[in-house]
Amino acid sequence: MRCTSTFLVAGWLLVLATTASAFETHNELYACMSATEMLEPTMGLFNITGTDRCSSSIWLAAFMECMHVFAPTKLTPFFYKGWSTSCAEYTHVLISENEIQQQLESIYDNATETGWYVELDTVNGTTNSPVTPSSALYYPALKYNRASYSEIDKGTFFSEAILGYWSLIFLFGAIVHVWKLIYPSAYLKRRFANLRKYLLLPAAFGRRHNTAVRYLGFLPTRVQFLVIGIHCLMNFLFLCFGYNIVVPNPYYMDRKTLQIDFLSHRTGIMSFGQLPLVFLFASRNNFLIWLTGWSFSTFNVYHRWVARTMFLNAAIHSVCWTIYAIRFDALRTYYIKPYWICGVVALCLACFMLIQGWHVLRRTAYQIFLALHILFTVLFIFASWYHVNFFYGGFGYTEWLKVSIGFWVFDRIVRLGRMVAMGWVRTATVEIRGKDVCRIEVPCSKLLKVYPGAHCFLYSMVLCGFWQSHPFSVFRSNVANEEHKIIILSRRKKGMTQKIFLRAEGHAMSLPTIPSIAKFIVEGPYGHHETTIVEYDSILLIAGGVGITAVFPWAVELSQTNRGEHKRVVLRWYVHDEDALMWLPRELEALVQTGRVDVLIYQTGDAGETSFTTKLKGGATDEDDAEEMTEELKVATGQSQTVKGLSESVRVVSARPPVENLVNEIVSATEGSVAVMVSGPPEMNDAVRESVVRNVGRAKGRVEFFDETFGW
Repeated sequence: MRCTSTFLVAGWLLVLATTASAFETHNELYACMSATEMLEPTMGLFNITGTDRCSSSIWLAAFMECMHVFAPTKLTPFFYKGWSTSCAEYTHVLISENEIQQQLESIYDNATETGWYVELDTVNGTTNSPVTPSSALYYPALKYNRASYSEIDKGTFFSEAILGYWSLIFLFGAIVHVWKLIYPSAYLKRRFANLRKYLLLPAAFGRRHNTAVRYLGFLPTRVQFLVIGIHCLMNFLFLCFGYNIVVPNPYYMDRKTLQIDFLSHRTGIMSFGQLPLVFLFASRNNFLIWLTGWSFSTFNVYHRWVARTMFLNAAIHSVCWTIYAIRFDALRTYYIKPYWICGVVALCLACFMLIQGWHVLRRTAYQIFLALHILFTVLFIFASWYHVNFFYGGFGYTEWLKVSIGFWVFDRIVRLGRMVAMGWVRTATVEIRGKDVCRIEVPCSKLLKVYPGAHCFLYSMVLCGFWQSHPFSVFRSNVANEEHKIIILSRRKKGMTQKIFLRAEGHAMSLPTIPSIAKFIVEGPYGHHETTIVEYDSILLIAGGVGITAVFPWAVELSQTNRGEHKRVVLRWYVHDEDALMWLPRELEALVQTGRVDVLIYQTGDAGETSFTTKLKGGATDEDDAEEMTEELKVATGQSQTVKGLSESVRVVSARPPVENLVNEIVSATEGSVAVMVSGPPEMNDAVRESVVRNVGRAKGRVEFFDETFGW
């Protein structure tokens, strides 16, 4: 798979290297076409069409005379191929460049030998002979075409610049990732504290990141906001500057019309140039995740924002062409052309995808969103392909589409491979644990590595919905003789999780002591194993509800590591009631019995529905004031109690201490580095992030934050 990613990177670089040559222009060809078209009334050719130009001996003779006089070195196979594709647009018949070359050279030789050509300054009125174009007609047309096609090249170069920017971002991420793997101890030193406190760790604005903002959805982190902001700024600047407006020109276009024309070219190409990024960032099997160690959630944020800038470019492209057609009173003519229709369809599909990706709609009916998103994507690819490639030769630009399709196909193939590696259809046991949670145990080969931080996509093999997949954090059981099982906790919500729960509930009503049996396909594992976490002196693991499945495997791994007896590992789990304590009873006891992890469970149902954090009095933000108020933030944790089904070794208290107390406590008690990991409700994750950011400047060593929440 690593080898395959190398080939994909090479393919990315190949696009950067070849697109410029793919858009080589026919400046001299089009300049002679323009000059010859201006001579049509002189040669007695009135109301001539594109098809007529490709078959008229008079017109072709004048055209070839222009090429021989002004651009004889351009009469190459490339020139004849360009003329062939230009005529194919009108005649719908593609003739090979060899046949075209023989035809044009024969017409030119015959006209030369018979003395058929006449000079323009000798013509009085009209003539039925080919006229030699003058330099006064040719050079202004050449100047205009060079300016026009340089705009097309600029669109390509600007697209490559955007890809180059993202490549630098990923290169930096890959270097940091490799550095952490090779020199983990150096990475743990207390360096760049202010950079991490004010840029790398906090949310973009305020404290919200995992918690959705009403109508806006999820906000990026501050560093993500900076990366996205530079991307948007580059798009804006590339659209505003660098136009070469040629006035006057052979087509009698004024400055405003030319600006609209050139802007439409540039935005259309830049829209296509960002398609590979949109497809790659949305892939589960994104090789950049392997190279950088960044989460799928991070790339999902980038996917949405690049898709928005891509759509904005496409919308400007369409609006400009519509205005252009209106100014020339040609809108009715254009709207019946197949390539124009395909462009309108592609834009509408992109608009639908953008609207349905809105957080409110996506969250309301995710499976409908996903099915429509895939359908619209396939239709968008077809419409975009025919938009630029409908007639013979086409406009080009399909390289961007080919790379995008390659990323999509690669992702699907690797998904299938992961399903096969997990054993294809597996028979799992499903058991209801509590009011709305199912515990799913799937047998798995011991040879398959299911690492901490891993998640899988689960397909339920039922007639209605077998194509649906949901992500779940998974871990291999740490109970003796049960290492072949992977554990999944599924909370009942809508769709597939609801069906799983109802099926298990119906089975439990008739056979209460026997778990339900169900068929699943497991696709995975996905995720990144953050190996540096074992290097920290103190590790605080905070879980909320079913978030324990993301945090628990880290506690198991840390309990088995032999890197220093002084290492402190703390696991704090917030649950609502006793039902949650039966999700992982044997696994919890096995962990506690190692004696290497401090496990404490907070049962919050009897402690009141308070916030996960306590606001400082007066809204204090100064670090010294915050430190003085730490004592006021502490909440009594109560007395340990025994819970039915758990041994006394597992401590449970009825309390809901603010998570910032936990962070403050472990940071103040540690002389070295501290790692804080969280997985739980969005409010909890944001509160922990804010607390870690506040402690970065106050800690004696490096304080790092790990968010194990899966965003999709």
